[in-house]
Amino acid sequence: KFSVISMSGNLINEVPYMMLGGAWRAPAGVIGIGYVGASTDGIKEAILVGSTPEVTGNTANFGATTFVLSYANEAKEINYINKINFLTDRNAKVGANFKLVSQGFSGGASFEGGSASGFDVDLGTIIPINETMNSSVTIKNIIPGNNVGKDELPMSIIGGLSVKYPERNLLTAYDAEMNQEGFLLHLGIEWNPTKALFVRAGIDQKADAYNLALGLGTKFKGFTFDYAYHTYAEMSEFTTHYFSIGFAGPEMATGPEPKPPVVERTPAPAAPAAPAEPEMSPMAKKIQAYITTLEGKLAGAKEPARIAKLKQLIAAEKVRLAKEIKK
Repeated sequence: KFSVISMSGNLINEVPYMMLGGAWRAPAGVIGIGYVGASTDGIKEAILVGSTPEVTGNTANFGATTFVLSYANEAKEINYINKINFLTDRNAKVGANFKLVSQGFSGGASFEGGSASGFDVDLGTIIPINETMNSSVTIKNIIPGNNVGKDELPMSIIGGLSVKYPERNLLTAYDAEMNQEGFLLHLGIEWNPTKALFVRAGIDQKADAYNLALGLGTKFKGFTFDYAYHTYAEMSEFTTHYFSIGFAGPEMATGPEPKPPVVERTPAPAAPAAPAEPEMSPMAKKIQAYITTLEGKLAGAKEPARIAKLKQLIAAEKVRLAKEIKK
């Protein structure tokens, strides 16, 4: 299964912004690629004459781009990480972004040498708490001293929590971020009053202001259409409108399973041979191997809480295995 998405906006009403992304659910995990770019032109060149700046009449352009390659999978499917019981026992998912960042000027003699590029990595994990709650931890720009020219990509650590309220069709999200600006909060809520309509609101805290974001979204036969409005309290002219369109494939049909056709049987002198069991898929084999690993851990477990947790995981994986075999 694959999905694609694009988003565009006009920052400060004059800086075009574009985001393109895609993801493919491969047998070995989810692979994603992305591009983010912003640019502006017509920057007037000025030089100092004595202590007075004077415009030369020349202009320059500025652009910044980021290319991203991503990978994510269940923790139990990744070598070495599947040795961490805290993650595997909780069916955690882990992922990484590999980013190439570049920015620079073109045109205008005084802007020469103003281009630079750099590479950095993000790491993250999502840890389910129960059926309606997920927690997450993300570390962004983990490579220390990685500069884009003289501007270092600052590291940040983000802890998150999402809570679903199925009976009210609500989803809430809470992020706490620690970076060079200090401790920041990001809050969001999504309500879908109908199957195809989503209403969103959020608060994006900065060092000296709380910015409000509002949005609407809809989906139809695998396509998604979204609009977002983001304010900037410190400078109202920076208020930006974002539009995005995506495709994630048509949803699987729901409803009662079709009844198998009735096949008339004729008497036979001998009983028919039992049908051979279908060969297990690669994913089913992985699930079976994981069940075997859990059963080994259960055999050596002594703490009642861990024994109960392992039994719960084994039961859940057996249900998952049965569903995989039926495919």
